[in-house]
Amino acid sequence: MEFSGKHSFEEMREEIKLLPGNLVPLAFNYEANSYIIHERNTKEKILYLKSKLEPKGFFLSGRFAEWEYYNMDKAIEAAMKVNNKILNFNENSDMYFNNDWVVIIPMANEENDFLPFVDLLKMVLDKLESGKVYFVVDNVSKDKTLQLCNEHSKTDKRFETIFAPENRNVVDAYMKGYKVAYEKGHSLIIEMDAGLSHDPRALPMFIRTLNEGHERAFGSRFINGGSNADSSFSRKFRSCFGALLSNLLLGTYMKDMTLGYQGFHREVVGKILGYTLKSKAHFYQTEVRYLLRKKRYMEVPIHYRAPSPSVSQKAIKNSVDTLGYYFIKRLTGNAPSL
Repeated sequence: MEFSGKHSFEEMREEIKLLPGNLVPLAFNYEANSYIIHERNTKEKILYLKSKLEPKGFFLSGRFAEWEYYNMDKAIEAAMKVNNKILNFNENSDMYFNNDWVVIIPMANEENDFLPFVDLLKMVLDKLESGKVYFVVDNVSKDKTLQLCNEHSKTDKRFETIFAPENRNVVDAYMKGYKVAYEKGHSLIIEMDAGLSHDPRALPMFIRTLNEGHERAFGSRFINGGSNADSSFSRKFRSCFGALLSNLLLGTYMKDMTLGYQGFHREVVGKILGYTLKSKAHFYQTEVRYLLRKKRYMEVPIHYRAPSPSVSQKAIKNSVDTLGYYFIKRLTGNAPSL
């Protein structure tokens, strides 16, 4: 039982007498600071801590253990989830991070940021002691990106370079990476952008989410713990307005509908590959979220840094056309889903 303000044990005992049920106090504790405060990377830290403790049989639950502001209903729900984990715990289980997971990354003109980006990826792979990375490079790249990817793939076998000169757009690059990852049988498949716009240190949160029964994990700038840095006002406005408009017209309920940091179970990737997407550019992420709206998902907080201040008019037109297509499908009762 919780009392607001500072009260003595005697005062608490007298108050309890007024309640039904013949309650008897067993212990007493006063905490001056009972509200948790989030920093930018709090969720990332807690999830990383869980990933290290739970395989050893240590489970966190409650407001201060998980550093979440839980109401009573959420506290009960969290306790029930922990109870299930304890009942199903097996110290030899590969539930956390020992899965055959892979990251696919389209690489285009990434020469300047290649080394710092790859160093972060290697740090995450080293910490998790698992994982593989597929670089997807095509003729859009005019600098030394392909050379750098090939050289790194030769020295670190966790990295593999896929050269796809037949790609016509960024969606083709993603699909090429998905196709290779799917055909090689990887269990969990995650996509992210290069150029340090997507932080590799968020990968453990995606892997954990996919390991906990969710078929999809979507990065989000607009939930608690997420952020959107180094973006122009116009780009931030387009992202927020795009999410709002997409949810309104498509009947979805996600906080972020336009971000390309996302992960899927292998079976879901198979469904994506079997569908002909309408998008040719940035709206691809929104289209995929819409098509998979009936699958179990969770949004993962990420810190996003915009790689460029603008989006082409051609990409915007394709986004409007694709959104209109699915809106009409929804109105006519023919809305597709995967």
